[in-house]
Amino acid sequence: MIFDIFFESKDMQPITQNEKNITILVIDDEENLCRLMKRVLERKGYNAIVAMSGKEGLELFEKNCNIGVVVLDINLPEISGIQILEILLHKKENLKVVLTSGVMETKEISECLSQNNVAFLQKPYDNTTFIESIESLLKK
Repeated sequence: MIFDIFFESKDMQPITQNEKNITILVIDDEENLCRLMKRVLERKGYNAIVAMSGKEGLELFEKNCNIGVVVLDINLPEISGIQILEILLHKKENLKVVLTSGVMETKEISECLSQNNVAFLQKPYDNTTFIESIESLLKK
């Protein structure tokens, strides 16, 4: 017989089988933040891929057809996160995207949020808020 055993913790809730198979692409030009997000996602059971630029993020997205969520910094040096968002949603309409930024929500961001599969996360944020934003999108 096989039993699933879960230990309750404030920060670590059981992961469903569906969530374990999801790959999350993080696109952010802050190296330390990327490493942290990757580690947090992997501890929660997600597959995580990191891109340090918009161009690299688009290339990784093309190579990995199983990406279900993208965490996308809006303020990237080469190409804006908003432009990347448009490209990604054109390629995969049902893609879930968490936009992140250190600036307050703008009109441009608000327009993106009118889509059911896009959320916004204000920097700085803690690990719990980060995971909650992703899991909230996955439930939609």
